[in-house]
Amino acid sequence: MSELTKKIIRDFSSGAVDNFRILADGSLRRRDGYTRIHTFTDTVHGALSVREDDGDAIYAIAGTALWRIGGTVQNLGTLPGADFLGGAAAEMFFFAGKLYILGGGDYFCYDGASVSRVEGYIPLIRRNASYFDTGTEFERVNLLTNRVRMRFKPDGGNSQYRLWGNVASVESATYNGNPLQYSFIYGAAYSLIKFANIPAAADTDAIEVYFTLRDAPRRGEITSCAHAAVYGGDTDSRVFVYGGSVASSLYPSDPQDAYVRQTLSAEYFPAGGEITVGDGNLYVTGAVRQFDRLAIFTEDSAFYTYPKEEAPVNGVTRYSFPILPLNSDVGASRSGGAVLVENEPYALNENGLFRFKSTSVRDERLAVLTQAPDSVGLTRDFINSCKLYVNRLRGELWCVGSHIIVYNARQNVWYRFSGITPDLMFTHASDAAFASGRSLYRFSSDAADDAGTPITASYDSGALDLGDAFDCKTLYEFGVSMERVPGAKLDCVLTGDTGETLALSFTVPDGDVDIPAAIRSHARLGHASYIRFRLTSPAGSPAADIREVSLGYRAR
Repeated sequence: MSELTKKIIRDFSSGAVDNFRILADGSLRRRDGYTRIHTFTDTVHGALSVREDDGDAIYAIAGTALWRIGGTVQNLGTLPGADFLGGAAAEMFFFAGKLYILGGGDYFCYDGASVSRVEGYIPLIRRNASYFDTGTEFERVNLLTNRVRMRFKPDGGNSQYRLWGNVASVESATYNGNPLQYSFIYGAAYSLIKFANIPAAADTDAIEVYFTLRDAPRRGEITSCAHAAVYGGDTDSRVFVYGGSVASSLYPSDPQDAYVRQTLSAEYFPAGGEITVGDGNLYVTGAVRQFDRLAIFTEDSAFYTYPKEEAPVNGVTRYSFPILPLNSDVGASRSGGAVLVENEPYALNENGLFRFKSTSVRDERLAVLTQAPDSVGLTRDFINSCKLYVNRLRGELWCVGSHIIVYNARQNVWYRFSGITPDLMFTHASDAAFASGRSLYRFSSDAADDAGTPITASYDSGALDLGDAFDCKTLYEFGVSMERVPGAKLDCVLTGDTGETLALSFTVPDGDVDIPAAIRSHARLGHASYIRFRLTSPAGSPAADIREVSLGYRAR
């Protein structure tokens, strides 16, 4: 009788992988389990983790309250007037030392002391005005509020000064910071502020007036936005919000306090600074920072922008953000959008997952389809409802829906995780975490189960012809090489195309933990053109990496 022919399998990427990860060396490792962090009395609408002086802390919105979970659990306050209709999610981000929250029908901030509604920065729109002239343009009106400021240079001879714009009311007036008594005179053509006493002459614009314009409010354009991206060219100096009532627009913030010094702000979105993509009929679905560019995605196309310095306006440097085409055929779905993985933008749409190799040159070939195997279930229905999350620790892109489809960008392999149903994902202590219902959970290499529920992992090889589909083979031996974890079990079911099946079970014996366990078993399965095997790491068993599989057979 001839010697056995051996088929050694070390690459598991072509099979159906569920609840295993494929490692850099090709081995299979059962995914980590997760533990419960905390359960609230209300549904979680948002969560964000940040590293602080005392360690990693989670900020979470449960119901309409903001919580901090660190060494203790603290209720930081209620989001005033928030209403998360239909369980809508909140967008949370840190910027300029504050936590901002978009959602619940408004825009909120936590400054380390209290939770409040973001009223918006009050811009200084005119400077060096006189009693008859409205001065020079300075900052632009803030979309978040119709409140504005003007500064006047008093001449010592007039008590009435002309206000800019269509004024609804005047809130205050000061001279070098000291309150002035005044009355407001409304006019159809223009309005005036009249001081009770004539202000003394000054060489500077010593009078400052706060007033409110009658313009149609545009605050809802910002508060309706569902997403935010931090960007600003070489530095992250602005917040771009999008996905709101004006679907084709992104709104970049501007630094505030230009009169004194420019400081970073997520509370100043100047009118006229909004960016309209395409002809205004497109729906912006994603914005991803890549190096000094911002890649912008719609449902069927991609663009990019960068900060272009314009001529200063009366001493204030302004930037525009020109929209340039990147790809006219590949966009991102509304639900999934686009993300940055391993320093490259990825976009998910009905045709699959696309990797953009560059954002600096227009070339349709730069969008490369990353083909997902049928076994992971990346169907159009799944794509149209899933959300994207990036596990940066592992270089993984997670498509999160009824199950989790994982693309490992470092290994260029796909697998899936089942038994996990997150409502939203976030990163905590460098690894993945999620909210489901009223609870927060985190994945950990120390967790052997899913908050008490055992994990079953499986691998299906698919049909193997062992080199010649037209030659019948008889299988005599099946073996596995596994990490030396004493007591770890692995079940195997072998199936031939004749319908014959064979079940085997392996247990890792004691031994030197630095030496893998190579376990063989007699496995008679005859007259098959194709053979497939299914490996299962059963629930409750210790996890051990599967390094390779060996099939010993003879051809007829």
